[in-house]
Amino acid sequence: MLVSHRKQFIFLRTSKCASTSVELFLEPWCFAEGEYRASSERSLTITPQGVVAPRHDVGAGREPEAGYSSHMPARSLKPLLGSELWERYTKITIVRNPFDRMISMFYWQRGGLQRSSPLMRWRRRVAALRGRGMVIDRLREDGDVAQFREWVRRGGCIDDTHIYLLDGQVCADVCLRYERLAEDLEALCARLDIPFDPDRLGHHKSEHRDRRFDVRDFYDAETEQRVRQTFAAELERFGYDLPAAARS
Repeated sequence: MLVSHRKQFIFLRTSKCASTSVELFLEPWCFAEGEYRASSERSLTITPQGVVAPRHDVGAGREPEAGYSSHMPARSLKPLLGSELWERYTKITIVRNPFDRMISMFYWQRGGLQRSSPLMRWRRRVAALRGRGMVIDRLREDGDVAQFREWVRRGGCIDDTHIYLLDGQVCADVCLRYERLAEDLEALCARLDIPFDPDRLGHHKSEHRDRRFDVRDFYDAETEQRVRQTFAAELERFGYDLPAAARS
């Protein structure tokens, strides 16, 4: 979460939407010119130029300092900033196709397992099967895809629409789309009078995802329906759908 008084914007940070990359891109304007030092980790920083909430669990185990937290919802942030500033500043968030974002969350949650975990055993097994010429369809049955479907059936989810909703309505003035992030960020920079340097838009906290599979490959009828029900409003609001299978 960021608040920039220099450029009069508020960044509402969602999960698994490249938010760390965008936050690092925008946070120099929460500091006085010449005082910013880039860091992937940051404790709560409040300057006359803005606010940077704690990032990467810095200060974990303590109550959020001054009320600020990384994935702070609009309903909590607005009272801290006051209605006048809230209404005047440009509020920014990032959205992503829920079907794709669910897969990203699955890999992220699984990524913290140790090397002796079932995940690592599975990767070694995949390598062995490839060596014996096993086809991709066989891998789907008992690998990442099957594990993902089971995760969804057991209630796995990522719903943080409360970050950018107030009274059921989108409060963000700008909803960057993950699928066209560089293009949307360039337009935002023009709006905020910020230089756009695409080289500064990194890829932080990327998941270890098997890119042999299309998004559609992960879903069967049951898991597709679960996502459609859970994210019905978001799918309608932003026009998302389950992507068609890629053509070979």
